[in-house]
Amino acid sequence: MISKLLKNKVLGIVAIQIFSKITGVLREIILANFFGGSLLFASYLKLMTYGQIIAIFYTEGGLGANLMKKFSLMHKRGMSFVKIRRQSIAISIIIFFLVTLLQLLAWKFIITTDYNFIYIIILSGLSSSLVFYHNIGQIILLSKSNYSNYYKSNFLRSFVYIVFIYPLLSLFNILGEPLNRLLSVFVQYFNTWGEVSKTINESKGKKMEFTQRDFNVWVFLNNNSIFIWYVLLRMYFSFIEGIDIIYISYGFILASSFDGIIIKSFSTYVLERSVNIKYNIKKTVLYGTIVSAISIFGAILFGKFFIKILFGLSHKFSVLQLENIYKYFIVLLILVCTNGICNLVFQKVFAGRRKIQFLESKIYMLISFAALFLITIVSIFNDFRFLHLVFITIIFSIINVAFMYRLLKNA
Repeated sequence: MISKLLKNKVLGIVAIQIFSKITGVLREIILANFFGGSLLFASYLKLMTYGQIIAIFYTEGGLGANLMKKFSLMHKRGMSFVKIRRQSIAISIIIFFLVTLLQLLAWKFIITTDYNFIYIIILSGLSSSLVFYHNIGQIILLSKSNYSNYYKSNFLRSFVYIVFIYPLLSLFNILGEPLNRLLSVFVQYFNTWGEVSKTINESKGKKMEFTQRDFNVWVFLNNNSIFIWYVLLRMYFSFIEGIDIIYISYGFILASSFDGIIIKSFSTYVLERSVNIKYNIKKTVLYGTIVSAISIFGAILFGKFFIKILFGLSHKFSVLQLENIYKYFIVLLILVCTNGICNLVFQKVFAGRRKIQFLESKIYMLISFAALFLITIVSIFNDFRFLHLVFITIIFSIINVAFMYRLLKNA
């Protein structure tokens, strides 16, 4: 039987996942009501894409996979996090300049809109640096099994974002979005580091610091394979005139929300439950496949109606534009669900087998770059078509399933 403490922890994580995804969809509905399929909003998304390139290396999942073991050991031995905090501040400053530089280059060479994006670029850089600093603090607390702050921090971020986005957009137009993002991240950072500071003050042992061995690039890539693929697609669309990047952005938000509310909630329950019981990989994959299949068929049947309610009532999108959002949503949902099922296997089979994990990560990256290369080559000889994305998604999903099948045979 699962202990009451473990049940509460799992339910807390699932509840935060669901709340975060629901508020994320509400945020996109508000943005759609303000900007619809405008060229200004498409330009904004293109600009943000180049900040997301750096985000691959400081997501909470990637940092946690790299640092959780080290931080847990530091807590057990009473070691000090003072140097860790100083190094985190220094890395945050570097992230600010990297994100700002990439977005300035994108603004100069890629984006053709006359809008002055300089303030948006500065706000985006500040948000990115704060996100990294917050994530380090969050991992320090999670490595000490402090889940209450995790729940509170993520709730505050989502709540602040959804409450203030409408008035800020009304006052500052597109500038209101990065302002609101910075505000929500700041609230999250303030809540987390207020608690972390107490932990740091309590630890009086040896002062540990980050080393190069603490950050393995392949662990980051492995934990963000779908996000990387999504960023690569957005980079490709940033070079294309028009507003296709809006369709793929909304499609991915809906797909990841669908995945977070249904698939990842199931995955979290299974993976956390497996800590105390024998883990049956094949049975779990079977259940995950059934849940994913029901989700996909449900989206195919009711997706158009769902999207019409979410985005159509504002009358900012034409029927054709809503159709495009629906198509991207379905294809990306298939991709996200396939990857989610495979991760159920990967996270357990690769536990303690880092060499194999790194090999799998390298293969993922090769597939991602090959997918982007294939889209580019095809589009050189022919204008980009939706079928190109379908074709590449199917290839990516088949390779995912092939990996999973190979692992299951040896499970």
